[in-house]
Amino acid sequence: MAGSMIQWLSSVLSSIPATAWAAMGAAVVTALAAFGGASVTHRAISERLRVQLGHDVRVAELDRARKRIEDLYIELDKWLIAYAAYYLPFGHAMQGTITYNQALEPGIKERGDSHPDFGRVEMSIEMYFGELKEKFRRMKDALTKTNDVLAAFKSQCNEGIFDGSAFLGPFRAAMLEVQHEGDAMKAEIVLIGRRIEGF
Repeated sequence: MAGSMIQWLSSVLSSIPATAWAAMGAAVVTALAAFGGASVTHRAISERLRVQLGHDVRVAELDRARKRIEDLYIELDKWLIAYAAYYLPFGHAMQGTITYNQALEPGIKERGDSHPDFGRVEMSIEMYFGELKEKFRRMKDALTKTNDVLAAFKSQCNEGIFDGSAFLGPFRAAMLEVQHEGDAMKAEIVLIGRRIEGF
């Protein structure tokens, strides 16, 4: 039975004209070429998509980094302005042109308004911009000096001694140091922003 089946299959195949075999061969070659072309096209599209997605991720990261550095610059600038506005009246109190309590009034009003968030500046530096930590530490140290001088002046005022001339020099020096360190931080932030743009 197997032999007759093979004979039958052989006779069927030999009865097919050569042109049909050529057409079928051409169809198979065409199908294989089409499959190969589709496979190559699919790989090229996949690679292009991978490159595009990688680019989109880099652009999104760049946008986030740019926003963070811009926000840090703006918050620090706002804080430095608020710092000067809060502390300057105490210099006048030390000179005797106003009282300590009068020097407090603008600061009390300012705190009631939207006040810049120094904690946000610190958080941004801690989380994203570690290269600014040293400059920020120096600015905080200068701020501590300002507060120490002011605390000593306040203590003297509480004792009924209102002449603050001995505090004025160190107070101004500490304020200038805060401003100097803040300006140095702003300049470094600008450099970081330029490096981000060149990303």
